[in-house]
Amino acid sequence: MNGESYRYIAPAPSRPSSDHASSPSHSIFGYDGSSSSGGPRRKLAVACDACRQRKQKCDGQRPICTPCKSRKTQCSYETQPDETRYSAIKRKTENLEKESQAYKELLTSLRVRPEGEAQDLLQRIRNTRTFNIGSVLDAARRCKTLCMVVGS
Repeated sequence: MNGESYRYIAPAPSRPSSDHASSPSHSIFGYDGSSSSGGPRRKLAVACDACRQRKQKCDGQRPICTPCKSRKTQCSYETQPDETRYSAIKRKTENLEKESQAYKELLTSLRVRPEGEAQDLLQRIRNTRTFNIGSVLDAARRCKTLCMVVGS
């Protein structure tokens, strides 16, 4: 072609096996071992809340990540150490659904009980320093069982 010479392009060198990616020396940043290799970066499972809000890279170190340590800001995670963000949201949703069901049960209990029992239950709620829906429901269930036994 008009005497033009073209340079030969060699194929990319083969990558070593991925065994070293799971080794303990694997960086939490997600690089495949050597930062100078220019290889693709593995995605970090969960960034801390502060880095996520700033849209900044996070190394995921716990209890405090490197960017938060250098900025001297509070570092917190919405997830457990080996939990993805999706599974944390799912766990929180399930807990909120259980709590919602418990409040519905308490409200129903207050509505259908005789006036005296409802007043006792409401008084128990008011006198509790730290409100725990589980303990209040247990008391309501015990009262219902006792009232059924006494009423028979």
